[in-house]
This record gives sequence, C-alpha cells and structure tokens, in this order.
Amino acid sequence: MVLGLSSRGKPSTVCGYTFENGEVYKAFSYDCDKFDVLRKSANRNAPLPIDIAIWNKQNDGIYDISVLRWNGIQFEPVPGDYSDYYGKKAVPYLAMKAKYAPYSAANWYNLAVALVKAGAYRDALTAINVGIDMDRDGTFKDRFLALRSELR
Repeated sequence: MVLGLSSRGKPSTVCGYTFENGEVYKAFSYDCDKFDVLRKSANRNAPLPIDIAIWNKQNDGIYDISVLRWNGIQFEPVPGDYSDYYGKKAVPYLAMKAKYAPYSAANWYNLAVALVKAGAYRDALTAINVGIDMDRDGTFKDRFLALRSELR
C-alpha cells in the first residue's frame, strides 16, 4: 500500500507498507513535494512492476522528477521512456504554474524541461524563449541556453 501524507509547513511524505503474516511493515518513506504512482497497465490487479514519480523542488524552484521502481528491497531509478507521463501529468501541472506565475523564470524552465521529456520540442523551444525573456536577472540563462542547444 502506498500512502501520501502532507501537513502545512512540512514536506509531504510518500510511504509504502507491506502486509506479511498479519503484520504491517513500513517498506519505504520519501519526503517529496509531489508524487504519482505509474502503472504499466490500466488493470489495477496487474502484477508489478509499478513505478513511482517523486517530485522534489530545489531551492531555486526547479523540480527534480525521479522515476523509481521497487526491486523488492528498495526503490531504484528506472531507465526508459516516460514521455507519456511527462505529457499527461508533468506538462499540464507545470503549464498551470507558468500560467499563474508567468514572470517566474523557474516556472518556464520547469515547463520547458517537461516539454522536452514529453517530446514536444517545438513547444519546449517556445517555453525556453519566453523563459529567457522572463529571466530578468539572468539566473537561469545558462540552463535555458543549454536546454535550447540540446534541441538543435
């Protein structure tokens, strides 16, 4: 069982529990800003693996999104194509953040990165260009330029 907990003023926590021999055991716990459970199948009774996406917001406002898979003992990073996840979950969420705080260069950078990972390269280039315009003090300039050079 996966359970997400949050309280005002503290980071959210995602915890996993297992049931064995009538006992409940805590299998893992991660502090995060947001998380999603990713299923490979629409069938909730499908066997594992089930992946989770853990979102952590850095001090500069940039999200680090890690996709992890339970290996029976711990979560480990999962290689693979998660463009569908970025397109359906990350991009809409980050686009909303950019819409409500359009002068935040961090919001535009987060959106641009998610668009790149979703495979929406033309839209990513637009987000990069808007982000550069919003980055008045140049805090994210090098990141935007590096991301733009990846697209070329």
